[in-house]
Amino acid sequence: MHKIRDLLWPVALACGLQLLPLVARAGDIFDFIPSGGRTLLATALGAKPAPEALRAVLSARRDRNAWLAYLRGQPKDLPGMRGFSEREFATLADYLAFNLPLAADFSSAT
Repeated sequence: MHKIRDLLWPVALACGLQLLPLVARAGDIFDFIPSGGRTLLATALGAKPAPEALRAVLSARRDRNAWLAYLRGQPKDLPGMRGFSEREFATLADYLAFNLPLAADFSSAT
């Protein structure tokens, strides 16, 4: 029994080593998942918008449709959203409608 095991582990190791280049070329296995609202908000705010624009986003209460209209009309104030697709705008609008406004003490500190 030990002889079979002693003979099989080098074969298994060699097979595993043959697969390593394929795994390295595969990239991130989660690339197919679209960005979520938090990631999109971080991207939108990552371009360092003006403090007034940031405060306007973080302290506002809007429904999904109002957020969608607001986001589509803010390319200058929020330059991080310039390349967003319609799907990304809709995802961000849903996220903002559900999670904003932030607490008053946070938005007044910006």
